Amino acid sequence: MREILQGFIDMHCHNGPSNVNRLFDTGQFAVEADKAGYRAFITKDHYFPSMMTAMQANSLLDGKVKTKAYGSLILNNSVGGICLKAVDAACALDVKYVSLPTISAANHIAYYEGKDFTGSKGMILDEEPIYMIDKKGDLTQDVEALLQFLSKLENAPVLATGHGSRDEQDAVVRRANELGVAVLVNHPYYGFDVRVEDLVRWAGLGAYIELTAVTFTRPEDSPGQPEDFKGNHAFMEKLFSDIKMEKFVLDSDMGQRIFESPVEGVYSFIQILMNDYHLTEQDINLMGKETPAKLMHI
Repeated sequence: MREILQGFIDMHCHNGPSNVNRLFDTGQFAVEADKAGYRAFITKDHYFPSMMTAMQANSLLDGKVKTKAYGSLILNNSVGGICLKAVDAACALDVKYVSLPTISAANHIAYYEGKDFTGSKGMILDEEPIYMIDKKGDLTQDVEALLQFLSKLENAPVLATGHGSRDEQDAVVRRANELGVAVLVNHPYYGFDVRVEDLVRWAGLGAYIELTAVTFTRPEDSPGQPEDFKGNHAFMEKLFSDIKMEKFVLDSDMGQRIFESPVEGVYSFIQILMNDYHLTEQDINLMGKETPAKLMHI
């Protein structure tokens, strides 16, 4: 059964080095993923671009593993927010995944007020909230400029919606559709007020919907799992009944020390998807291998 992991591509994996103590460094996870037969993974950090980390891991492990690491850029305050210069530089380093703000998003800051977020540690200065739409509901100039920039690139990185609000994500998806920019809607079943009908409509506009193993880990494997990380199974059932399989991306969003290995998390999640939701091996291959490869242009 574990053969189903052969060729898997994890588009959302949190590895170090980072200011947050992660389960694996990027090179260590490349070795871990290679043992399972992964084709590739994207390493993601909320504070720093990860292209150089991925490139160094690939260089040091050349000839030792087949799994390839790729980098990402998350447009939080630590990289200047929604900064085109940062995106331009990242694209020059073949970034595969650019995300709108996560920990710096106004929606994230409001949602986690008074609560601990496992991906945010060791910082002294407060986050300045970043909004993606103005008071009228229109995209900010920075987001519009970002979408325009990506629309003109050949083999552009996928744009993730980050931790924006429902209204912010809706505006991004609608405009991205007009400009032909590929969008990945991040883990819509927690932290946001997104409804199933929103996702159905967004998928119809071309957006891809992320399914993350981290929110569906088994309690016995992750006894310290926060309530915020527990997925909604009823939500999932509605998704599969109304959205085509080619619009889903299966990944881990793991690497936190409170969880098991992202490889084990993904494998457990695949079992849940196949046993509880009756997905087929073909479905898993589509959302965990073929669609990620298409979005990453690999």
